[in-house]
Amino acid sequence: ERARQLRPDPQSTIVAGDFALGAGLAFALDRADIRVLDSPLNHKHGRAGQLQQWRLQLDELAQAPSAPVLLIIDDTATAMKHRLAVYHQLCEVFGALPAPEVMNVDHGRKRYLIYRIDSLDKRSGCNAPALAYVDSPLAKATVPSRFTMAGWAFKDGAGLSKVEVTIDGVVVATADYGQAMPNVAEYWRISNDPHQPDVGFKAEVDASAFSPGMHWLGLRLHGVDGTVEQWAEQPIRI
Repeated sequence: ERARQLRPDPQSTIVAGDFALGAGLAFALDRADIRVLDSPLNHKHGRAGQLQQWRLQLDELAQAPSAPVLLIIDDTATAMKHRLAVYHQLCEVFGALPAPEVMNVDHGRKRYLIYRIDSLDKRSGCNAPALAYVDSPLAKATVPSRFTMAGWAFKDGAGLSKVEVTIDGVVVATADYGQAMPNVAEYWRISNDPHQPDVGFKAEVDASAFSPGMHWLGLRLHGVDGTVEQWAEQPIRI
């Protein structure tokens, strides 16, 4: 339904991040020309050779026949540990990416990145989507009306300027961002966020305005480049 709402130009090139998303878009938009990026998912399910035979696989920007390009990525189809490498691969194909529209389905259980690329001229650099993780509280944890939230977040290329905490989509705190997290830099060795390894955050959250019971705790990530991304939410019980 969201694909139909995007109303892509019939002459535009639509590129999907993997074969499954490409098939869904082809059905929803009644188009047989959906291009698909090379993806481990394609090889796992034996679709890579099929896409190559159909000449639908897109390995480099020069293969895209026309602009603009609508690039749609199922972010959650890639395991968290592999996402940064995938973002870097996207930059190798498309150059510095514009800010994506982030569409979270079921509070981020499914997360899609939608890029509108108006020019096929590669721009240098790589402003990737943000990555984040909440160390505490854990999902489904029971918390008091005032609690501490901690974790890390970074955004390759640009870096983050601010991390906000949300409950049910409402901003309830601005985190103290920039704490040293050498373990994060060690794990994500290819990260080029200019703030590494100081990408940790901590926030004192006042949830007293919310009724007791289950709520959705999330992060709103502000990039130095002006982008704003809503991270996937997790349930907590107040």
